[in-house]
Parts: sequence; structure tokens; C-alpha cells
Amino acid sequence: MSLKLGIQLFSVREEMAKSVEATIRALADIGYRRLELSNHNALNDFGTGFGMSARDFKKLLEELGLEAVTNTVNPYTDENIDKLIEYHVEIGAKGLVLPVVWYETKDDVLRCCENINRWGKKCHEAGLYYLFHNHFHEFQKFDGKTVVDMVLENTDPDYVGFELDTYWAMRAGVDPCDVLRQQGKRCKAIHQKDYAKGREDHINLLELAGTKGVSRDRFMEICQSVNYEKDFTEIGDGIMDIQRIIDTALECTDAEYILLEQDHASMPQLDSVRRSFENFRRISGIEF
Repeated sequence: MSLKLGIQLFSVREEMAKSVEATIRALADIGYRRLELSNHNALNDFGTGFGMSARDFKKLLEELGLEAVTNTVNPYTDENIDKLIEYHVEIGAKGLVLPVVWYETKDDVLRCCENINRWGKKCHEAGLYYLFHNHFHEFQKFDGKTVVDMVLENTDPDYVGFELDTYWAMRAGVDPCDVLRQQGKRCKAIHQKDYAKGREDHINLLELAGTKGVSRDRFMEICQSVNYEKDFTEIGDGIMDIQRIIDTALECTDAEYILLEQDHASMPQLDSVRRSFENFRRISGIEF
């Protein structure tokens, strides 16, 4: 058994903004065969976020022998969900991902659950899955339950799965492997990055949040208070036990993919993802 390696295109967003095609070709040259798109312009663009039609993007994928796995889309609305589904069915993607939501109250969480159940149902009916992705603030608690707990309890397993970001779980002061066990078969994919050595004194960002819900502004305030851009490093250069994460995922979940997501890099983006790709080769349980 193994997890299929892929890359979240947010890792090379600066290159994508210059040229989608040149960036995808460069990733293929490195050896990446599976892509997760990153579209934060989904009110105006239902696909890559950079204006490429489904027909042209599919043609590029077929030429290079690549697979579009999923897309982290922002924002989702009842008005754009059908167009998003249409685009991703056409390019042969497996599903869509909710990348981030902000919660200041329990009602915010429950409202999110209602929305993703509704959008997940539409995806399910079209043959796609719909995944919930976390940052550290999904482990804040309302009435004794984390956001992750509440999403598990208040969404339909047929409609909503999980894409666990192990790095951000760790930054909430929890063991990513415990979360993998909790999500179990509902976990369909994993986001992986690494944490820089020598910066261990402020790993837990959630403890800085206090008892109030974490808004977007509060999230960024906390991150910037510790110069969090310096906390990221390439796979294999940091402190995370990635082998243990992979072993746990294979044992306890239905995760098919492990996707590199490099939020911030210590070198030019294409050099960074190349180094991570090379270092992934030192880890077992991965299909390239």
C-alpha cells in the first residue's frame, strides 16, 4: 500500500501567475504527476484561477500524462457550485476542497456544516467528492468540541470528507496521527509540509488565540506575531515525523493522496518543490 504523491499548486503560485502552462510543464519535469489546483478567484473563474478553459487545461494534462486530483476553491456559493462542478468533471478531477473558513461562534461552525453538506451533496451526485481542509483554528473549541469534531458530527459522510493538513494540526498542539485516526475512512487526502528546525518554541499557535473565536484577522495576527513564514521548510529538512504520518494514514484512513503544500519557501518556489520531491524519495509508502 502507498499514498500517491502530488502537489498543491499554491506552492508555486508566483510561477502560476506568470504562466500556467510553463509552471505545469516545470512540475512535470521535476516528476510530479498529480496536481491539486488552487483557485481563490472562483466568483470569476471556475477552474485554475488563472483563466485557462477546461478544454485547454485537460489537453495540457493529457499531453504531459498528469492528473488533476482536486481544487481548493474560494469562495463557494450557491451560485457558482454548479459551474465549479462542471469544470472539474470535464478535466477528470476527483473532487473539490473547502480550503478555509473562519469561526467566531459555534453558530458559524454549524452554518458551515449546512453549506458544505449542501455543496457536498451536489458534488456526490456528479461523481466528485467534497473535502474539508483544516488550519490550526479548526481545533479551537466551542462548548467543549473542536471544529473538526463538529464537522464530523454534523455532516453526512457520503457528502463531506476530509483533507488533513498535518502541519496545521500540529500547530494547534495536537498529534496529526491522532486526527488521522479520528477522521478514519472519511480522510481522503493529506496535505504535507515540514516545520523548520530551531523554531520549536512557538509550534502551538492555538494557545495564543485565547478563548475567543478565531477570525481571519486574528489568525493572521497570531501567525505574524511569530514571523510564521520562517517556520516552513522543505520536506525532510524539518522536524515532522512524516514517515509516521504516512504509516498511520495507510493503516487508519482511506487517503489516496499525499500532496505537498509549501505555504512559504526558503528558496525560489520551483527549487523548493524540487527539493521536497527529492526528499520524499527517502520516505517509504509513497507512489511517485
